[in-house]
Amino acid sequence: MRKASSLLVALVALGCESLTAPTRTATYPLDRLGSGLTFSWPVVRLPVRYYVAPDAGPTARLVSDGIVAWEQQLLYGEYRGIISTDSSTADVIVRVVGGAPPDVPLTDAAPVLNACAGRTRVDSLADDHTIIGPLRVRIDWSEDADPSDVANCLARIVTHEIGHTLGLFAHSADTGDLMNANPRVRTPSMNDRNVLQILYHTPPDIHPPERPEP
Repeated sequence: MRKASSLLVALVALGCESLTAPTRTATYPLDRLGSGLTFSWPVVRLPVRYYVAPDAGPTARLVSDGIVAWEQQLLYGEYRGIISTDSSTADVIVRVVGGAPPDVPLTDAAPVLNACAGRTRVDSLADDHTIIGPLRVRIDWSEDADPSDVANCLARIVTHEIGHTLGLFAHSADTGDLMNANPRVRTPSMNDRNVLQILYHTPPDIHPPERPEP
């Protein structure tokens, strides 16, 4: 029996340009575990399976959009994701608290940061640094906020949380980056792209969870 060591990564938040080669140094840390451990999905585990409950309104579409946004940041298909209808074999489970959020068009209004929030959790690791169980994403939204502000916030926060599930556990100090703790943009920045490309060309220390077969 594998022994599990306690690990909790609580990450609360809250168009495709031509790709460029990454610089030699990441613009923000690759890990947030305090021990230099890094995680990325190996090719043999692609596509990463994301499960979203069918009663979560526009959330599945937002997750799909977030997957595409991050796929476009890598040159050689190092990451791919899909929406899965089977929670028992999912690699990532996305849960929305408070029922389905409003499904309204996005606007160019200024970000309202308290209209929603997100958290990505890695519950524990086995002794061999294998994640036990699927990664879990929790999305909250405020019923008191204007529906368009909620929709705009979710467009940012869901893609931000998808970034965490790729292994971008750390936050950026730059407010122009999607991986800032309170993202103000909807798509990954050049900094985000640079860090992701470096991460996916760095040998990982953490292994993905075992995937149950149907």
